[in-house]
Amino acid sequence: MKNLSKILSCTFWTLCLIVLSTFLLSCNKEMDDTEPVLELVKFERLSNLVWGRADVGRFGKFDDRLYYSNINNPGYFDEDGRQNQFAFRSFDMRFGHVFSEQFTVGVESNRRSLIIIPNIDYSSSNTVFLNARNIPELSTEFLLKPGWSEIPNFALNENFLISAWEKPWYSENPNQRENVFILELNARENGMGENGQVIDRNEPVINKISIDYQIEGFSMEDLISVFPFEDGWIASANIAGLQPSFFIEKNGNVSPLFNDLRRFVIFGLQTSESGELFVSNEGGFYYSPSGSPFTLNQIATANVDLRFRLIGDRIIVWVGMDKLYELKNYRDTSEISLVELENSGLEGLLIKDVELFQEKFYVSTNGGLFLKDQEDFWTEKELSSDPTLDIGWEFVR
Repeated sequence: MKNLSKILSCTFWTLCLIVLSTFLLSCNKEMDDTEPVLELVKFERLSNLVWGRADVGRFGKFDDRLYYSNINNPGYFDEDGRQNQFAFRSFDMRFGHVFSEQFTVGVESNRRSLIIIPNIDYSSSNTVFLNARNIPELSTEFLLKPGWSEIPNFALNENFLISAWEKPWYSENPNQRENVFILELNARENGMGENGQVIDRNEPVINKISIDYQIEGFSMEDLISVFPFEDGWIASANIAGLQPSFFIEKNGNVSPLFNDLRRFVIFGLQTSESGELFVSNEGGFYYSPSGSPFTLNQIATANVDLRFRLIGDRIIVWVGMDKLYELKNYRDTSEISLVELENSGLEGLLIKDVELFQEKFYVSTNGGLFLKDQEDFWTEKELSSDPTLDIGWEFVR
C-alpha cells in the first residue's frame, strides 16, 4: 500500500507539472502572437531663448524657408533647420505677421505704420514703414484696425497690399468712411547680387486704390480677415451692420460671395494643387471642387471657429485648443469622417498653426513651437473623444 501511495503521489505531481508546462507554453505563444506595443511619440518643444514669451503664431512656407510670426518678431527656418529672426521689437501682435514670396509684413506697436521687410536679407536696412508720410491722402490720425483672433486682416498679393484703418474715437470726424484701400507698392529687384525684391524707400507707393463698394450707402468699415486669392483677395468685412465675405480685385472691384450677404466670416482658406478650394468659417467647413469661391458647398458644421491646413491631399483640422484632427474622405460625403490625432506633448496649449517643412511637422502654440516627424504625425489617438460632443462637429450629407 505504501508503494502504491508513492506511485499515485508521483503520478499526481507529474500530471501537475505537465499541465503547468502546457499552460506556460500556451501563454508564451499567445504573447508571441500579439502585436508589439508601439512607443508613443510626443511632440517636442523647440527650445529657444529668443522667445521670451514663447507665443508663436501663423506660418508661411515659400521655397526653402518656413516663416513664422512670434510675439516679439517674425523669423524663418532655412532648409537646414537654422533659425533666423528679425531683430526689431516693436510689433503689435494682435495683427501678427503675413508672408509672401518676397516680403514679410507686420504692424508697428503704435498702429501708425505697416512694416514691410524684404525676405532676401531680413535686415532693417531695406525695411519700409508705410504710414501717413508716404501713403497718399492718409490723415496722420489714422491707425491700423485689428481683425479678430489673430486672423490676418491685411494681405499682400504680389506688390499689392490691402489693409483697414480707423480714426480714434476721440479724433475729429471719427466716422470718416474711407477706411479700407489697396496700395500698389513700388517693388523692384534688389540689384545687390542677391535675387529678390525690395520696396523703394523714397517712393514706396505707386498708387492708392479706393474700394467704392457700398451697401445702403455704407462703405466697408473694416476688414475682419483677408486671404490672397488669384488676382485679388477673399475678405470678410464689416459693412452696414453685416459681416459678409467678398472677392476683391486689385483694381478695387468687389463681388459678394453670396447674393444674400449672409454673415460669413472666414477663418481659413486654401487651394489644393488640383485647384479645389477649401474654406473654414465660424460655423463649419466648405469645399468647392471647381475652385470657385462663389460655389462653396458646406460639408460640415461646428460650434467653434475652425482652422485647417491642407497637406497634399490630407486635411488637418484644429479649433484653437490642444487637439488635432484629420478630415478623411472629404470628397465622398457618404464616407467622410473626422478622426483625432495623437497630441501628446501639446496638452493644455492653444494651437495656432500647423505646417509641414523638411519632413517635420511644425505646430505653433501659445507655449512655443513644437515638432514631430512626418511619419509619426498621422498616428490616430487610441482613446479619442467624440468630435460631435467635443467641438459640435456634424457632417452635412
